[in-house]
Amino acid sequence: MSWYKITANDWTIQDEFLPIWMANGGPKDAALFAAPDLRTRTIDFYFSPAAAKIATELIDAHAAVECLRPDIARLVLAVGDQAATEGSC
Repeated sequence: MSWYKITANDWTIQDEFLPIWMANGGPKDAALFAAPDLRTRTIDFYFSPAAAKIATELIDAHAAVECLRPDIARLVLAVGDQAATEGSC
């Protein structure tokens, strides 16, 4: 399964994903990461493969794009567990 990215102007994606993650029992392999860009005033949100699996409606609603696994070192954990970064895409 792939990683997905949504670019937004605020933290609403985090607010929308948190209850989805919680309703699914807070799966350890499902995480949402964020990369705020102060220059453009946008935030790139990255869904781990397991997060994408439980958030398909959210991903579809925001026209997320499939992407390669991002450089986790430059991201902020928004929802979930850092363990979601382990393994391959």
